[in-house]
Amino acid sequence: MFFLNMFNKTKRKVIPLAYYLNYEQDGEYSEENYNDVTLANPDDFPEELFEKIIIMTKRLHEMGVYEEKEIVRFIIPKMLEALETGGILSGVSISSFDTAGIVFGENYAGWIYKGETKKKDEILYRVPYQLIFYHSKKEDNYFICKTKDKLELRQNKVSVTNSENKERIIKNTKSISLTEIEMKELKASFSILFMYTKMNILLKMKKLGYLTFAEKIAEDFCTSTTKEAFISCVNKYFSLSISKEDENNFVYENLSFKEFLLELLIRNNESSPLSSSYAGIIKWAEEKTGIKIRPKKEYHDHMEFISHLSDVLAAKEYYLYFLIKKDVFQQTALLLKKEKQEPLLGKQNDIFEPNSNFSYEITALSEDLLDRYAEDISIERKVRENAKIFYHIIGVENIDTMMMNIIGNRVLDYALFQNYYLSVVCSDEDRDIYDILSELLSRYDMPDLIKNASDCDVTLDALYFLEFEAVNPVDRAILYAPLIRQNKKLLYSFEAGDYFYLGIIEDTVETKESFIKCANNLLEMKEIENYVIYDNEDKEMSVNLLSGMDITIDGKHMYTQKELKEKFYKENAENISKEEADTYLSRIVIKKPEVKICVSNYEEDEEEPEFTIKAENGKYFTNLDLLFQIQKHLVEKIDFAKVFGDEICILSLRLSVDREKYYLFWDAA
Repeated sequence: MFFLNMFNKTKRKVIPLAYYLNYEQDGEYSEENYNDVTLANPDDFPEELFEKIIIMTKRLHEMGVYEEKEIVRFIIPKMLEALETGGILSGVSISSFDTAGIVFGENYAGWIYKGETKKKDEILYRVPYQLIFYHSKKEDNYFICKTKDKLELRQNKVSVTNSENKERIIKNTKSISLTEIEMKELKASFSILFMYTKMNILLKMKKLGYLTFAEKIAEDFCTSTTKEAFISCVNKYFSLSISKEDENNFVYENLSFKEFLLELLIRNNESSPLSSSYAGIIKWAEEKTGIKIRPKKEYHDHMEFISHLSDVLAAKEYYLYFLIKKDVFQQTALLLKKEKQEPLLGKQNDIFEPNSNFSYEITALSEDLLDRYAEDISIERKVRENAKIFYHIIGVENIDTMMMNIIGNRVLDYALFQNYYLSVVCSDEDRDIYDILSELLSRYDMPDLIKNASDCDVTLDALYFLEFEAVNPVDRAILYAPLIRQNKKLLYSFEAGDYFYLGIIEDTVETKESFIKCANNLLEMKEIENYVIYDNEDKEMSVNLLSGMDITIDGKHMYTQKELKEKFYKENAENISKEEADTYLSRIVIKKPEVKICVSNYEEDEEEPEFTIKAENGKYFTNLDLLFQIQKHLVEKIDFAKVFGDEICILSLRLSVDREKYYLFWDAA
């Protein structure tokens, strides 16, 4: 079949259309469209075909069929010739268009890049997936663009030039205008592009060995009952001959062939990730073989465990293989094969000839694998050593079972949350106190603590915080720390990025000392950034302050506390009453005579001003005093106009990870 010169190497420059500013789509901002949009008729331009063309083109690119990185162009007469030779289409001629292009490259489709305009120094563009059709001797380019829930037809005359002025390109983009014959040929070109890309990918799938490799995988590692369905799904990956509503619709996902194949093996239970827990791997092996596996009491790492499991399975003529993407546990999977003869050892143990274009290395268990996974083994041994100590400190009931159910890459394993030894919360996600602490408190024999914390039906934290406040979930939890101490237990928290882990330990000197030693190890291992044991009132520092209220400050006015209170009433009148405002402003929020504040800047290269404020009463800060002292310093002590501009709105104070200061977050008013 004749495929030479199929890709047009024309120097004609086509710059993809961008979405337009202020047009919100899927929660993201795209660009403002200055012209009317012409929607593509779904009968003439099926969205399903559009999506399949994009997916198949990306997969052809992955196969190395062509090297274009941004816009792939095809010559329409050559596509027609190829389709006719393949017996798919004949007797069709197109005169209005001679070139088709597909925008999918990582430098364009779905990515953000920067450009300059006359209006602004910098503007962000997000470029959609597009199909381009044009005639090499005409200046018009016609685009079929994918938007949120439809296809748009667009025309662009500017892209025939070498202009980089993207603002001009956008302004000169207009609704499509074609004659009846041209529209008919545009529809035909759209269908021809789909037929050609589908034919090409199916041919390359066979020619380059993708199908043969998948068939070999199925032959060796699938059961007689699953083999046919496995191959069928592989074919659907390339042909996309499946509805998105069907069970195996993940063939539409943006997965490389390698990623898809591994996903399919795991979904079909033909493979298990090596990074699974010991219990998870045992369950998989038992389901695959019907053999009851009795594990040893303890394993130090995954390779020690796999070696033992391999011996048990080999006694029944089942052998483990490693499907290796990279020499790390997270990039390796396990396969099982029943065979009479033990696999060859050493360098001859590969059962497939590796093909770096699409196949994994698949090899039998051997001694040299220990060296290849040496770093993971070392990390896991340290993790398991610390995990066993930590689980003893926090009172895990059956440590041996827990050790079988953790993955081994971190001490704070998901199994701890599943069994309610830890509760995880996100800083920016306010949650109900029962959702935060209920299961944890029940685990440590305090199931009614929240209910009994107040004399009414409202919880303690709901009485403390007002509805308008944006509350960090940790700040809700620490209100209950004194009640937990009354039960001779201690609440603690770990901070890691945007997340906090809450847990409970016994209130004894020995337990606290052991916990601190273990927590310091977690700091050294970089699992956490900080930790707090709430063993006294001084430790109960709020993570978020001044969140959810409205207050503006400018550099021209210095308000007294009374004036600031009146200003607060006025600016928050829509949300709260004066009585609620008084309750909020008089609340004691920092039980220290002074506190350090750092002004958070949004520009990375700018210095963040830091200063210390002192409570007016010399003992503690209320919300009102906190606002007063901050605005006093901003107005009197720094160049307000230089740092902030005209006027700002205070958003919140956020406790630093080291708990030494609060970051002041603000926005232009």
